[in-house]
This record gives sequence, C-alpha cells and structure tokens, in this order.
Amino acid sequence: MKNFKVLLILLAIIFIGIPFLNANSLQDNIEGGVIEEIATVQYENKVILPVDFNVNQAEIELKNARKSGNIERTNELLRQISKWWQLNHTITMEPCEQGSNPDPGPESNKEKNYLNEISSSRWYDDVRIDPNDGVFDVKIASLSNGDLYAIARWSEGDGHMIVYRSIDNGDSWSVYSDYNPPSGYSFSYPGILISSDTIIYWYIMKRESDNTYRTWVKACLQGPSETAIYWGSPTGGFNPVRYTDLHLATDVYSYEYEYLYATWCEQYGNIDSTRVMFARSDELDVSLWEGGPTLISRTIGDNIYYRGSKIAYGSSDLDMLWIVAYLHPNYYPQTYDRAIKGLYSTDYGSTWSSGYYITSLTNHLDETEPAIAGAHTNTNWVVLYTQKDTIGGDDDRDVRNCYSTNDGTNWTNDDWISNSNSFKPDVWVDSGSTHFFGTCRQNRTAPAEYVRYKVGNIDNPSSWINSIGINDNPASANLSENYVPSISYNEGTDEAIIAWTSYQGYVYSIWFDAELAPGHGIADKKTTIKTESMNLTPNPSRGKATLYYSLNNEGIVNVSLYDVSGKMVERLFNGTQKAGRHSINIENMTIAPGVYFVRMETSDNVETKTLTILK
Repeated sequence: MKNFKVLLILLAIIFIGIPFLNANSLQDNIEGGVIEEIATVQYENKVILPVDFNVNQAEIELKNARKSGNIERTNELLRQISKWWQLNHTITMEPCEQGSNPDPGPESNKEKNYLNEISSSRWYDDVRIDPNDGVFDVKIASLSNGDLYAIARWSEGDGHMIVYRSIDNGDSWSVYSDYNPPSGYSFSYPGILISSDTIIYWYIMKRESDNTYRTWVKACLQGPSETAIYWGSPTGGFNPVRYTDLHLATDVYSYEYEYLYATWCEQYGNIDSTRVMFARSDELDVSLWEGGPTLISRTIGDNIYYRGSKIAYGSSDLDMLWIVAYLHPNYYPQTYDRAIKGLYSTDYGSTWSSGYYITSLTNHLDETEPAIAGAHTNTNWVVLYTQKDTIGGDDDRDVRNCYSTNDGTNWTNDDWISNSNSFKPDVWVDSGSTHFFGTCRQNRTAPAEYVRYKVGNIDNPSSWINSIGINDNPASANLSENYVPSISYNEGTDEAIIAWTSYQGYVYSIWFDAELAPGHGIADKKTTIKTESMNLTPNPSRGKATLYYSLNNEGIVNVSLYDVSGKMVERLFNGTQKAGRHSINIENMTIAPGVYFVRMETSDNVETKTLTILK
C-alpha cells in the first residue's frame, strides 16, 4: 500500500488529478442512489454492497482496520458503510427548517461601541504580511519546523488567491503562490491547514459568465514557491449551485495515514434551500474524495438557510468529527431564533447523527458565526460563536463559549467576551493538545477596534485567561467590518499566531502577530505529551529532510532509517539525549527514490514515521 501511495504522488506531480465525481450529472437514476431527488446537482456513489452486509459488524471491523494500519480494508469499509447509510437514512426536516418565511431578519453587522477600556499587552510588533491594497479573509497555519503560511484573497481585477510564506517566525513574508485566474472568475472562503507537513489550502471559485461555482483544494510541498502534488474538488466541476463556507480538518494527530475532511453549504435557486455537506479524502490525495459528497442536513424555504459550516476532529475515545453551522429558521424571529446546530460522526464520516441544537432556537438571541475545536487527548470540545439579542433593540454582540467535556453528549454555554461588541471568533487546538486558543474581533469607541486573544485549559474548557488585545495601535489600524481574525499555533516555536485584516488610510491589508505561549501560563508541550513526538519535514523530500522530536525524559535514543523490506539503510543517531526538543538531518541525495521508515526507539517507546523520497 505504501508503494502505491508513492506511485500516486509521482503521478500527481506529472498529471492533473481527476475527481471521481460526476457532479454535473442530472440523470434521475444513478447507480448507488441519489442523495436527494430534487437536487440541482446530484452526486454519485457507485459502491455495491455485499448481499450479506452487516453494518454493525462493519463498523467494528472498520475501527480495528484503521488502528492496525490496514488502509485498503479501511477504505473499502468506509465506502460500504457510507453507501449503506445513504440508502437507509432519511434527512428529516423540522418545522423550523422548512416552509416560507418572508422576514429575512435584522442585519447581523450592526454595531454599538462602548467606552470601557481593557488593558492590552503588545505581544510582538505587528507585521504587515502583504504589500498590496485590498487583501482580505486571511487564514494562517504552521509547519512543525515553525515555517508559517497564510492564505488570503486579493481583490485586484477579478481577484487573486495568494499564499504567503515566512521562515523567520513571521518577521518577514514572501509570496509562495499567487493564482491570478482568467478574467471572469472570483474567489471566496479561503482556508489553510498543515497535515504531515504538507500544505493543504482551499477556496471556492465562481465563474461569472454563467453564475456557476466549484470548490477547490490543493496539497502542496513546503518551499519558497508552490509545488502542488494533488489538486481536486470535493464537488466536481462548475455547477449551478452556490457553494459557501468551505472548511477542512485533518486527523493527522491520531494516525500516520491520515484523512482530510471537508464541509460546505450549498444553496439552490432563488430561494434559500440549503444543504450542509460532507466529503472525505483518502490521505493527501485531494483529487479523490472517496467519502461523499454526503448530505447531512438541509432546509427548504424562502429565507430559511444554513451558513457558517465548520468541521473539527477530536476525542481521545471515539475518533469523532463534529460539524457545526448556524440556522436562519422559519418564522424568524417571532417564533424561532438563529441557532447553532451540530452533527457528529464516529466512523470517519461514513454515517452521521441527527442534528443537535447546541444553542436554543427560542431564547430571543441570535447565535451565528460558529468556530469549533476538539482536544485529541481527552473528550473536550469548544464552540465559540457570536450572540446577539433579536428583540431588545440592543445591537451589541457577545462571543460565547459553548463547551462539552463528554464528546458532545451535553453542552454548556458560558460568557467568553461580553459587553464590548465582540464577534467573528476563531478557535484552535495545537497538535499536542496543550490548550484551546481563541480570538475574535472587538469594536469599542471608534476607531479603537481590537483583535482579542484568550487561552483556555484543555482539561477545563470553561476556564480561559482574561482577554488580551493583539493589534498594537488600533486607533490607526481599524478593522474592516467584513473580515475576521484567524488563529493557529506555531508548532516549531510554541507560539500562538494570529492574522487579521486591517483598514488604514483607505488601504486594506493583512497583519500578523505572535505571542510566546508560556508567557501566559501555557505549559511547555513536553510536559503534557505522554510519548515522544516526531515530525518529518519536508515529506515527501528531495535532497534533505529533518526529523524533529521531543523527549519527555533523558535517556538512550536510537533513530534509524529502514527501507520497505525492513532492511536498515542508515543509523541516524544512537546515544543519550536530555529531555526537550531535538532534530536530525537526513541527507537523502544518495538514497534511491521510494518509501522509507524512520524508527525512533527509547527505553519505553517505539515510534515510526514514513518518509517518501522523490527524484
């Protein structure tokens, strides 16, 4: 299977990956079933179930196959279980999700400024990432060695999708990729994450000539400029449907052979008939979305819609996925209010729970803009969202912390930042699951508009430090109303990192800042990691790769490189090392291309990582 993976990578570098979906098919009867018969766009699932298929036995075998590393059997079971679910599950809509509602509700962006002052730490000096005017919607991510990548859309002409890179912890930035499409195309909903030190970024494209859309995902190698190894679309080609809120997550924290998970919203026609959708990619090959697209929730009716879908992976017990979105319901706001709805999966997205309202539909409060993160070392989850009164005439917004300590069986809602007109939150968990990291925008006395930052306890998601201001000079760097801060974690330097959009002197641009995490009571990662942790970068590699790892205790360490037959190719290190972070360079210019295994042995642990060497 590993040799097959290498072949896929090499082929993807030479050829364009072709998505398996026939998303433009409008035929009435597709083998494998149609997920919704009234759909404008229909998706295929050509899996044929065995006659004696038993879904309960299949789910037990699925977990065992994934944990044992039997990827071929895992993928087969995933497809079969998903096919069974699509054939046997009905999306039941509640009254709030259907009908006709002529009242679109109040604008969600009205503001009310407050005079209260909150002391602000400087963090580091703010750094302007881009030299251009009109750069928006920034998202940020980190490699294990500390290299940073930020994606944004640049509105010049019909628009660029631009990715920036920093190799000095954000002090300076260069252009990694600048995609300037042909005239008549535009971009939205950019995002980025790192999986196995591979850069995964995504966006939605619109073709203006026929008002069609497509989702797009790329998997790229690190370096000074873009080297894409896979690219493709969870939804296929350009379709007559409006795609919004594309968002991805990875389970690389738990598995060497990881999956990528995607969610997005679809809107059909002139009325707000919407779907919340899901798809899964087999590891980093984003040209093949073998799980999905799958419909998991929907609405039908004028001004009744889902927006803001987000997905996260977590749980130390269940390998759980949660998708959250907010619903603008029927009879709004006289009967129902906007609320956050969640759905979960415990079999890597093959089946999904019924919808669970994380916030109330009838509390006379609008809850929108959800962001979600799950710990990987326990069963704690956090959803940050914006809340606003619908009937009291108060335009102020609060950011609320909704958390669960038992994988979402019960949710508790708490204040996060209130009475300061705060909104547009984002939340993140680092790969070691040391803490929750959160940010949001806050409007006070104009022009003092802030980016706020808080850190939460991974073992107690109700406990967060006091809010800290990030942007150093808010009076001269106002935030734009429509753009949100993005938070992540620098895995190489143990720093919280934030990027945001500002507006200064009629110039829109994106900015970056960072804070050494232990400076606000965040424990060093090695005190919470139960076993040694390893990261290989770049991977796949040409010329040289670097192994980064952390040790909990001083002891003898043996690190070796093996080929696929189990023969040791090179002894990389053998000796005593102290607790802390270490690195080893692997010079591979004389090693034949192929798949290898880096094996680290200590007195109480053995860990192995796969290294792919390219020509």
